[in-house]
Amino acid sequence: MTFRHVGVALMVALLVVSAGCSGMGGGGQDTPTESGASNGTTTAGGLSDTTTASETQSATTNDTANETTTAGEGTNDTSEDNSSNASEHDHSSHDHGNETTSESDSSDKYLSGEMTVVVGDDRLEYPSGSEDAGFWFTDQHKIWNAKTDGEVTLAEALAQFDVEASADSFSYDGETYAESDSGVSVDYRVNGQSVDPQEYVLQDGDEIWVTVETPDMERSVPGDHIDHEYSHIHGSIDFTVNGKTLDFSKDKYQTAGHSRYFHFEGGHADPWHAHSYSVTLQYAMATLQGLSVAEGEVTYNGTTYSDSDADTNVQVMVNGEEVDPSEYFLKDGDEVEIVVESES
Repeated sequence: MTFRHVGVALMVALLVVSAGCSGMGGGGQDTPTESGASNGTTTAGGLSDTTTASETQSATTNDTANETTTAGEGTNDTSEDNSSNASEHDHSSHDHGNETTSESDSSDKYLSGEMTVVVGDDRLEYPSGSEDAGFWFTDQHKIWNAKTDGEVTLAEALAQFDVEASADSFSYDGETYAESDSGVSVDYRVNGQSVDPQEYVLQDGDEIWVTVETPDMERSVPGDHIDHEYSHIHGSIDFTVNGKTLDFSKDKYQTAGHSRYFHFEGGHADPWHAHSYSVTLQYAMATLQGLSVAEGEVTYNGTTYSDSDADTNVQVMVNGEEVDPSEYFLKDGDEVEIVVESES
């Protein structure tokens, strides 16, 4: 190799090293230009290339604030998620809490409702019972209680009265009353519905009415009043005269100034309310202005319609069966229907 060649090689090497340093230096200059924009360059968006230090600080602060806001929004999202999760967690915890309470205090949990048992003229006294028996009464206002860890049938509940109950008979105090006996009526009603006491399992809030009527009973009418805050008797009525149905929602049939033993209330025609188990259908209708009902006879607005008249048909029915209104005592859930059709 000649000195000329060596000199050329040295010059090329120096040029390469110089270019490499320049490239590194250019890379180092990018950061202040981007971050401070203090070199007066104009961005593609056309913003001023003369940004002051304060503007730079403001812009940086705003960017930071925006980033903070974005982070905050992220935090809010997370917070909402956490809130949602917390809510779900609380709900879940609440459920588990209830389950735990239910499991730990199961002996203190019970069902309750009201019960009235009437045999002939008398309402049976409430036995005290005990929790050990799984069914008991708590006070004089016919409040029954039953444990939740076992099923109690109505027949089992009535056994606390020393009663043996079946679908069509009722045995108490050494005497058995059967539906097959003349003039005897045995009714088991729960929330207004007829039930078989041996099959029906008590539910929380049940209002129970058990009534036994005999041909020789002498109930006084309207009997002992039951205060409105305690379980009393309800039902429906459809009263029609020559195709016109009476509207019992009218003021003259409502509670104000009306009988406390039988009435409608709250501006409603359904249900009717009877505040005694000794209210006959005849007594109930006589409390309503312009009405009276007897066996085969209805009086409405001063006109008496008799089933004995050739051109008149009078039907007084309860639950689809004709009754003598002077002898029929209203029961919970009764559907009363009185129909008069006359050509006169």
